[in-house]
Amino acid sequence: FLMDTEGIDAAHARTKDDASVLVMTVLLSSYFIYNSMGVPRRSDLEKMSYFSKLATSIAVSQRKTVSQDDMEEDDSFELKNHFPDFLWLLRDVILTPTDKDGKEITPKEYLLTNILKRSKKFKETANDEISRAIITVFPTIDCKSIPPPSVDPKVMRSVEENQDRLNPEFNLQVEKLVEFLFQHVQGKRGPFPGKVVTGPMLADMAVEYLKAVNDPDAMPCINDTWQAAIEIRCQKEVEQFLTQYESEMEEAISKVGLPMEEDSVDDKDTEKPQTLFGIHRMILGQKVNTLIKQIAPFVPGASQLVEGSVPVLNREKLIETFEQSTAEFVTVEETILGKTVQKKQVTGGILLKFAQQNHSESHSSCLALFQQLYEPIEVKIKVADTSYTFDKLVVDLEKLQSGYIEKAVGPAKHVVYEEKQSFIKRQEESYQSLRGFKKEAFEEAQKAAAATAKATKLNDTVNNLQIQMKNDAELYLKKMEQLEKKRQEDLESMRKEQQQMLDRERDRADNFMKAQMQGMSDMAKANQEQSKQQFT
Repeated sequence: FLMDTEGIDAAHARTKDDASVLVMTVLLSSYFIYNSMGVPRRSDLEKMSYFSKLATSIAVSQRKTVSQDDMEEDDSFELKNHFPDFLWLLRDVILTPTDKDGKEITPKEYLLTNILKRSKKFKETANDEISRAIITVFPTIDCKSIPPPSVDPKVMRSVEENQDRLNPEFNLQVEKLVEFLFQHVQGKRGPFPGKVVTGPMLADMAVEYLKAVNDPDAMPCINDTWQAAIEIRCQKEVEQFLTQYESEMEEAISKVGLPMEEDSVDDKDTEKPQTLFGIHRMILGQKVNTLIKQIAPFVPGASQLVEGSVPVLNREKLIETFEQSTAEFVTVEETILGKTVQKKQVTGGILLKFAQQNHSESHSSCLALFQQLYEPIEVKIKVADTSYTFDKLVVDLEKLQSGYIEKAVGPAKHVVYEEKQSFIKRQEESYQSLRGFKKEAFEEAQKAAAATAKATKLNDTVNNLQIQMKNDAELYLKKMEQLEKKRQEDLESMRKEQQQMLDRERDRADNFMKAQMQGMSDMAKANQEQSKQQFT
């Protein structure tokens, strides 16, 4: 993450703006680059007067502020732990820095021996204060120089468009500078040793620092800002994990199905819990462990997740925060099968929604189960069979209760059981009364029912006979119709055959007469011919 800010004494900038920008830059950066033109002189430190005010503008903690008049070694060490490394970059340098004897030295040597070196005056000058502040608060100090890109004014006016005309030495030194920075730049250090600030944490810290910088009555406090950033980050993580918790609870519950038992001794250490509280404990534990891993880099002593290495307070605080949002429990007494037991009851949190759904499903399921088990008994009672004695009723009701206890599921099973106990007792009393004091009426009712059944059976028999007779008559008429139809068809067939015989006889007689007539005609012709011949 590279951050570029306007320099000191920038155009249109106010004095307070310069100080605020410097404070924000120092607090947020891990490597601070201050650049100036040419080889600096001791007098150039006057432009850096804001550096001498850094120590009095930033508090390490609310209980301890490093003052300019009381900058002890321990205090400076504290600031060094929080401030960035310092690089003074000298741009457009043509001259080579030398020592007092004219010997060539490195830019860093020049900076430390000529610019930041304290004067020998008895009273500390303003430049001495600036030098002392820079050396004291920054953990490392370095200096690099690069030559001008070009000496040609046309090239300098448009460096980007004249890359091929830049000074080769400038390009070389820029490459070396970039390589140097990549080798030395590290992540932003946190207030605690070994802790590195992440991007989201840096953004949260920037917001807190900005509030303090813009408040004339406040001073940026490193430790407090770090703690505030941790709290903000933890709050965001908790909100995110609560959403995940609710989603994973819904998924896990859908796999098991409602209703389910609320809790079980056998369900506390299993990897696949089958109870509501068991699923809650499993998912809550996973979320807590993941949350600890997320904040471990920012919490002192929380780099290891092995039990014992993480402060108990941190783990307990996270669990408490989660439980306050996911579930609130109270211990209540409940009577189960005549025994008073203590149990946990959900009174709030996300888990309450699932507990209410489970209880509702359990209540409906248990009522349906009880009714299903009672139906065979109800049928026997309504039939009023004298062989179904009171003792048999008691046995059936006991079987009903044991079957219900075995099959009923969920937190409402004992509630429904207690509700139905009074119903079972009323059934026993009513049936015993019916079998005792009203036995004769019961028997009369039974006889009447038997007579009614017999009359109904007789009536059904008569009706069946009438139907049978009707069906037989219809069948007889239908058969007679078929016989008559067959007779008519036979008569018609005989008539046709007789007619055909008469027709054949008539044709035979006609043919015979025609033959006789033809013979007689032929004989007459022959006689006539014979007579003619005799006359001739």
